[in-house]
Amino acid sequence: MAKRLREVEPDPSASQVSVVHDAELLRQLVSWVGAGRVVLGSDYPYGMGTLDPVGFVRSAGLESADLETILGASPGAPVSEPQA
Repeated sequence: MAKRLREVEPDPSASQVSVVHDAELLRQLVSWVGAGRVVLGSDYPYGMGTLDPVGFVRSAGLESADLETILGASPGAPVSEPQA
């Protein structure tokens, strides 16, 4: 039987993308793997996601340090080690 999404924790050693379409799930993802392992993403040009991924991340209710980490990392920058 397939597990429900909320019962499956992501691999903390892998990078995760912020395209989760749900603010609560984004907060949970950050708590599981740490903001340093979450990268800003988009479903563009597909219509299933938000047209403003930065606005979505900002409106998710994350701590300011987590916002800075997710939104401030430049593409190609090394991803931080998982938090213990």
